[in-house]
Amino acid sequence: MTNLSQGSEEVYEQLSERDDIELLQTGCNSHCELCACTLYALVNEEVVEADTPEELLVKINEELELNSIR
Repeated sequence: MTNLSQGSEEVYEQLSERDDIELLQTGCNSHCELCACTLYALVNEEVVEADTPEELLVKINEELELNSIR
């Protein structure tokens, strides 16, 4: 089971519609402890985790605002 199949795919699809960010979909990121119990994403090499897809999207957007690479 992957993070995408556990609910983060919905977030990935929403983010893929944005033109201002670059998304990379990777295989295993060796964060087994996170992947097994929560949703997570790597944003500018920082781990962002949440319990729900909605919360993950909010936290990703917050991280992008705080630490955007331009």
